[in-house]
Amino acid sequence: MEGRTKSAQMPRNKKNNKNNKARRQSTNVVSLGPVMSEKNIMIPHRFCFQSATNNQTQITVGNLISAFGCMATGANTVNVMCKAVRLKRIRIWTSPVTLGIALTNGVEWLSSDVTVMTQEVRDSSNTPERPAYVDVKPLQTTQAWYWRTVSNVGGGANTGLFNIVAPTGSLIEVTMTGILSDVAFANYGIATTAAATVSEIYYGGLDGIGTGTGNYVPIGLQTIV
Repeated sequence: MEGRTKSAQMPRNKKNNKNNKARRQSTNVVSLGPVMSEKNIMIPHRFCFQSATNNQTQITVGNLISAFGCMATGANTVNVMCKAVRLKRIRIWTSPVTLGIALTNGVEWLSSDVTVMTQEVRDSSNTPERPAYVDVKPLQTTQAWYWRTVSNVGGGANTGLFNIVAPTGSLIEVTMTGILSDVAFANYGIATTAAATVSEIYYGGLDGIGTGTGNYVPIGLQTIV
């Protein structure tokens, strides 16, 4: 009986010894200094915009980066606060105002290869009780699939990522992650048509900040055209 009891305890003792060794090794590593970590400040956020146009609009790299906020550096100039962006998901809800009058929303992904056809997803509704609804994520081989900055080779601020159709009144939810800049607002400057207050922060719409924008205003955030 005594022999069997000792034998049964051996696996447990070996396991405990393993755990103790792992803890000692971990403690030794930490005592040598800080552990490896990501130094860039990542900002994941789910933005909400409201459409003020029935027209199809192309959304660019600069548009998405400006949505994370811009610092006013002059009377009519703002500079983006993030240096890179990764788009995760787009959702659109569109409700017809009048029964029987159909409305359609959708997203068309733009390809990173001009020889490849783009892919478009749309939905329609003719009743206020069931809004047209689109829920999409960037596809591989499209411009919006990977991390983008305003200085990507062949992908500057004006590079189009996708086309969007969201009739007036549509709600657009965009989930993305930004990397906060560490280059003192030197990445991308935007001229505004409205007067900006220096040092104030303004948030771009889905179509950015500046001339010709204001079609997809951010909900709950201060913006400027």
